[in-house]
Amino acid sequence: MKKNLMMLAVLALVAGSCAPKAAEVAGPSWMEEFDGDTLDTAVWSKIPRGGAQWCWHMSDLDELYQVGDGRIALRAIANPGVPGDTASLLTGGIATKGKKSFGYGRLEICVKLEGTGGGWPAIWMMPAETEDVSGDPFWEDYPSYKNYGEIDICERLNFDPFAYQTIHTSFNLQNDGDPYQEKSATGAIDPEGYNVFAVEHYRDSIKYFINDVNTLTYRKMTEAPDGTPVPVKAQWTFDREFYLMIDMQVGASWPGPAVLEDLPAAMTVDWVRFYEFEDEGKPQE
Repeated sequence: MKKNLMMLAVLALVAGSCAPKAAEVAGPSWMEEFDGDTLDTAVWSKIPRGGAQWCWHMSDLDELYQVGDGRIALRAIANPGVPGDTASLLTGGIATKGKKSFGYGRLEICVKLEGTGGGWPAIWMMPAETEDVSGDPFWEDYPSYKNYGEIDICERLNFDPFAYQTIHTSFNLQNDGDPYQEKSATGAIDPEGYNVFAVEHYRDSIKYFINDVNTLTYRKMTEAPDGTPVPVKAQWTFDREFYLMIDMQVGASWPGPAVLEDLPAAMTVDWVRFYEFEDEGKPQE
């Protein structure tokens, strides 16, 4: 399967919406194939539980992280009775925080998102270096998207046949959305199979893709169409490297309550690939 997907990725870079970048990428500069039977802790950490809704049920229970056959399944299960853990369900998530970050380039993730009531599997990126400090070993320097930006590559809710892709900045938060351009889009997915989610990070724009279909392009702005100055520092916070988070979550205000009868469920990651752009991400033509 991976050989076929590699061929599809190469073809995508030669033809279609990625064609202009073919001369800039000579194959992945980094890839994760999840070979072996354990998580590579030199690159990945298990995401601990926190106060935000997306990490309410995170756990380091080994049963939630199944590595094998060149994939990792991040699972959601009913709590089997973990001592001292009163959560009704447990979920798994991994992050490259403090270990691997990504600058200008194209990041691709091939993943199958299993539907479940209240399901909210997500793939997203946060800034690798900020000035925020919280004191927790994982959450220390955890950035606020209000100040530093957030790149949401994939969010699927429940059994939806589509996924969301969204850009977050303090500018579009303060204005209840960017008044000059879209900050979010949806794209069709194969609800039962694998899909490739991608983001291209340039100096002046961020482009989202689902199965090589460009769903959204968010551009750096210095002024509005009428000439009104735009606060660039707030509108564009992406001149930095970002780390990657992939997490299974179930139950929150957005997707709705967890349906325990649907569990177990999982998001299964086949591979992650990063294609670094030459010229440090020259402006998108």
